[in-house]
Amino acid sequence: MEASADSRPWLQWGVTSLGIVLIAVALFRWGSGRGNPSDAGQRSVNLGGIAVSDSVSPTSGRPPVLPQTSGAGDSALPSSHSPLPATSPLSTDAQTRQQLMGVWTHLANGQQWIENRPDGTARMFLQLDFLASLLYGGDIHLDLKWEVKNGILTHQVISGTPPENVQKLVRDYGWTRTYQILETGDGYMKLESVGGVPEREDWTRSAPPPVWTKKPSAALQ
Repeated sequence: MEASADSRPWLQWGVTSLGIVLIAVALFRWGSGRGNPSDAGQRSVNLGGIAVSDSVSPTSGRPPVLPQTSGAGDSALPSSHSPLPATSPLSTDAQTRQQLMGVWTHLANGQQWIENRPDGTARMFLQLDFLASLLYGGDIHLDLKWEVKNGILTHQVISGTPPENVQKLVRDYGWTRTYQILETGDGYMKLESVGGVPEREDWTRSAPPPVWTKKPSAALQ
């Protein structure tokens, strides 16, 4: 049966409406399949009842950088508040003083010997070479006091013989000599004079000079 002319507009309108509805349903399903853009970078996995979220940056496509946390091994690192062992200058000086005791020798303008005694006294023998003897008149014996304080070795002349030679010596070098203790070791000590032009002196352990061990002759007894 052929539709009448009056029913054709209604039929066309019905077909058009049905087409619009079908297009709307298709668009809705397509949009639902894509999901929420704000959740595009979120994946959730349940592991043993614990929800673990794996976030991916929607802009870079890489997982976000997580802050590092301290591991169990960090507890073994020393604390900045841990007390440091104290070192007493007095104990250090006492140890150095112990190392400097005994007889030492040094080559300068001839040969020199010095003996640092435990009671704070010392003695020195200067066996001068030819040029030094022209200035100071020959061999010199000195009696001294010595101490170590704050890493500084001090020798002070108390007396000596021959007196005229001692006077010439102290005129040029003074009654007191001080040295910075640079290094001490097994059988050696390295000193540097304090005041004026620094002079380096290297001393080594030695047997006493013969003049200290020689017995006086019977004529002098």
